[in-house]
Amino acid sequence: MLMPSIFGESLFDDFDNLMNFSFPDVDKTLYGKHAKNLMKTDVRETEDAYEVDIDLPGFKKDEVTITVENGYLNISAVKGLDKDETDKKTGKYIRQERYAGSCSRTFYVGETVEPEDVSAKFENGILQLHILKKEAKKVEIVRGPNIKFLPVPEVPVQHLKVPVSLKGGDNISTDDITPASAEFSSMRSNIPLMSKYCYHRYDPEFSERAREMGSSIIIGGENYGQGSSREHAAINPMYLGVKCVIAKSIARIHKGNLVNHGIVPMLFEDPADYEKIDLRDELEIENFLDQIQAREVEVKDVTKGFTFKVKLDLTDNELEVVLCGGQLRYLKRELVKQGVIDKE
Repeated sequence: MLMPSIFGESLFDDFDNLMNFSFPDVDKTLYGKHAKNLMKTDVRETEDAYEVDIDLPGFKKDEVTITVENGYLNISAVKGLDKDETDKKTGKYIRQERYAGSCSRTFYVGETVEPEDVSAKFENGILQLHILKKEAKKVEIVRGPNIKFLPVPEVPVQHLKVPVSLKGGDNISTDDITPASAEFSSMRSNIPLMSKYCYHRYDPEFSERAREMGSSIIIGGENYGQGSSREHAAINPMYLGVKCVIAKSIARIHKGNLVNHGIVPMLFEDPADYEKIDLRDELEIENFLDQIQAREVEVKDVTKGFTFKVKLDLTDNELEVVLCGGQLRYLKRELVKQGVIDKE
């Protein structure tokens, strides 16, 4: 069913802060202190319509105009003092509070709503509108050849056994992970193409190696992911199958981007363990989901035959996002809970 932005949930919480909504255009010079009382609006949703009540005190029915045009419902009211009545009166005013002027309000209701879908009633200074719900028009989205869908990460698994696809040093920057020059900027909406150049300057073989591995873990030194807040520095490794980053320390903004895009950021409890791990070592984590919730994870280097511990420096909300498999999956889960969208 049609759900115009003007009738969204936020309408009932904070009416004045909506997008697609114009605040009453009131002639305050003419209305003075009365302006704030004009066109106060209530909106109710029924099964098949929206009911709108608008306060227009002091106006007559023939002073109110309603139009529907290009998806917008426009309500305007114009009031003038009765000239004949004024001419008949004599004497000097010692108090005058009656007012004249105009006011208007505009709502976006969707392009499928036609004038015949809106009925109105004006009584006792209240304009009552009945707006039928209409099915939204189906819009075909046309994408150019260089625009691809944003990949969505997988949900973390309970048992993870994957190789190390890259062992980096200290201060690996987001520019090392995903270059930002003009040569690559045209690829921002094409992750399958852009991911081919992931770590291209730091380790030219990384992209192909990660693809061959399918799933993998990156090992980093101090200040991993420092530099600009470049989301693609998390999106591209995620697309290439990177499930976790284990480092001595991770830059704050990049850590947030890893969480948002389904890569679990973890820190060595003992930084000396970094030296023991090599490229292509196979790492195994059992009961991964349970250990994530405890914020302490035991990792086994199957290749070398030793175990080491890592920790998760995450807020409760970041932990929820990680367990959901990234921010997109987390938001979808919350919207399903609230009944805003269907599960599928």
